[in-house]
Amino acid sequence: MTQPQAEEKICVLPTQNQKGWQVSICTGSVNRKDLRLFGTREEALEFALAERDRLRTEQNREITVHLPDDCPCYFGD
Repeated sequence: MTQPQAEEKICVLPTQNQKGWQVSICTGSVNRKDLRLFGTREEALEFALAERDRLRTEQNREITVHLPDDCPCYFGD
């Protein structure tokens, strides 16, 4: 059984210049670890889902994937 990480989320966020997408692991707006940049939202989401599955398999961690509207590390503009 995997251990839920209620605070920790994988977020797919637009970059500040709105020209790409950032995948990050965060627990809030001040605690964010950026993983990778992508040119499209689809590529970023695909990577985020694969990272979630990897963490579940290799580290027994359950982390949910979020988009900008429900991600705690999204500041918005």
